[in-house]
Amino acid sequence: MQIEITGRTEQIIREQMERGGYRTPEEVVDEALNRLGMGAGTAPLPPPKRLSAEEFQRNLDEIARFSDEMPVLDPAAFSRESIYEDRD
Repeated sequence: MQIEITGRTEQIIREQMERGGYRTPEEVVDEALNRLGMGAGTAPLPPPKRLSAEEFQRNLDEIARFSDEMPVLDPAAFSRESIYEDRD
């Protein structure tokens, strides 16, 4: 199937692709049609954000920033027995 897209619709597709969430116009249209199929009242998800290697590393560093302040737990804390010890 071929569909001719012009004007504002073409501009919207280009903007979505420039934001980095989609690689092709087909992906943008496919996502838009999938959202239409979900029905009213469903909050749409934002397009996935593709991170550069530097952004990914910064995110990992941010997650690990306070890891040295976390308490060290005894390995027994994660045993099956310790998880279910208060259940009869």
